[in-house]
Amino acid sequence: MTLLRVPEFYPDFHCVGSTCSDNCCIGWEINIDPKTLAFYKSVQGPLGERLSRCIRHSQFVLGPGDRCPFLNERNLCDIYTELGKSHLSEICAEHPRFVEACGNLVERGISLCCEEGARLLFKNEAPLEFVTFDSMEPPEPLSEEESNYLEFVLYFRERAFAILRARKFTFVERVRHLLLMTAEECNLSLEHTTVSVEELRTKWLDLLSAGESIGPEWDLALLKMRKGICESPKVPDFEYEHWVVYLLFRYSLKAVYDGALATKVQFAVFCFWVLRELDAVIGEGHEWTLANRVVSAKLLSKQLEYSENNLGLLEEAFESDKDFGLHAMEMMI
Repeated sequence: MTLLRVPEFYPDFHCVGSTCSDNCCIGWEINIDPKTLAFYKSVQGPLGERLSRCIRHSQFVLGPGDRCPFLNERNLCDIYTELGKSHLSEICAEHPRFVEACGNLVERGISLCCEEGARLLFKNEAPLEFVTFDSMEPPEPLSEEESNYLEFVLYFRERAFAILRARKFTFVERVRHLLLMTAEECNLSLEHTTVSVEELRTKWLDLLSAGESIGPEWDLALLKMRKGICESPKVPDFEYEHWVVYLLFRYSLKAVYDGALATKVQFAVFCFWVLRELDAVIGEGHEWTLANRVVSAKLLSKQLEYSENNLGLLEEAFESDKDFGLHAMEMMI
């Protein structure tokens, strides 16, 4: 028996299909898990021939416009239509859902690269809560050391959530408190950077530029962020609160396996800073709306969360460069 923990809006999620401005079958590398790949190799007839022709190195070979080769002219999946949902690859069946399993705890959520997932997260001003159910999913074995560290991670995360939800303070004050708590609990020093805020800003934007781009929309936004000419819109604090809380929910359990809990906080705070910069671009000249929030969050999630290269660059900077350390982050926010 395990426990399943999800954000409170998780049961409300469903794909909105053709009403979505995006498409999960366009513009993404689509991996095929070994079990599904073995089944696809056994399929006979015209569909089997298409599967054989359109799979290379356990991935679908994308067609013109980076479309999945099985996405037809009606934007429906031929595999789903002909073989049924049970024969979709794991990523096709689960996306945009994510899962993290650790001991007897399984956590699931909806990625913010999905605009409906982002809309559900940001539509309510009330603090984001999580609900827990009994689950029949099998537990993920842990060593004694990992089990002990899981307890610490969960304790730390609850403290972080409490700090971030303390609305009698501004959100920037809450984030600074989170950084101090992280230094205290993870036994880290607030190693001081020797450069100015402007120099830090340039270096942080340089790091974003060093990564791979998801496309022209991000490139244009990054160019405008560099120019720094966009006036920041009036974004309610609760949106940034939800953003950082949700990132800590999604990534904290990974620390049980890599031991890098502080970098999960750094990632969340760095993403807060980038989102705030991006919001100035997205909301330029307009009154801020939920639609703006969804566009901005979705763009940043796609750019950072779905690129192993970009995640690797960030992790390396957080671990080895004091200009991306806790003190530098305190300065930047």
